[in-house]
Amino acid sequence: MSSSMSWKSALFLFVLCAAAFASKAVSAAAASPSLEEGVAVLDPSNFDGFIASETFTLVEFYAPWCGHCKSLAPKWAEAAQILEKDDPPIRIAKLDADAHSELAGRFDVQGYPTIKVFRSGSVEEYNGPRETQGIVDFVRSNLPAHTTLADKKEYDAFVKEAGKKVIGVFRVPAKGAVSTAFANAARTLKKEATFGLWADGKYDAKAKAYAKHNIESIVKGAKAPMILVVDNKGVFSKCSLSGDKLAAITKCVTDGEGLTKLA
Repeated sequence: MSSSMSWKSALFLFVLCAAAFASKAVSAAAASPSLEEGVAVLDPSNFDGFIASETFTLVEFYAPWCGHCKSLAPKWAEAAQILEKDDPPIRIAKLDADAHSELAGRFDVQGYPTIKVFRSGSVEEYNGPRETQGIVDFVRSNLPAHTTLADKKEYDAFVKEAGKKVIGVFRVPAKGAVSTAFANAARTLKKEATFGLWADGKYDAKAKAYAKHNIESIVKGAKAPMILVVDNKGVFSKCSLSGDKLAAITKCVTDGEGLTKLA
């Protein structure tokens, strides 16, 4: 009797767990936006997740009956299809603000179409072009202007290139005032230096791979975040990050103020 009950209990628990797993899978699928001609289709179930997953994106708030929205639609789709072929792919989105007025209200949408720029947690009005190529150019010009250094090969190639280098060292995921300032500096100072991001907290494990450029003693055991500036001779300096982070990085890169030679 007890053996029979044990078997039935085990079966019941298995079915219960399977149902819970299936429910979570369906929920996750529902939270992923579908695509229409390359454009991510947003609604209350996937909006916040999509925005959180994108460092930079544009969202069109539209109404199906709006004439200006109908005029913009093919250009928006064309831009989306161009951007999704970039490496890595770039995604722009749309939200039916008429059907989801409460969500649109969070962003003070008062007319259609309204386009909002979502950038690393901040939101602003889009006042750029509304033609296909203009939209594409705007998005590309606003993407993070840094290279992610994933391994020794990428690091060596990055440092070998001519010109001043700026390397941000952050834990994963990169968050906070310093990483935000680094991203902003990479965009505004791209003519002054080349920016690279070493977003990996496993310093000890990776240190020896970078010993060729005297970075082992700098990075091993270091506490993130930190900014390293590498001159044309491969000499490392650490950037002082006191006060306004963006201003500090700018001074380090443009005139060498606040730099401490490390190797």
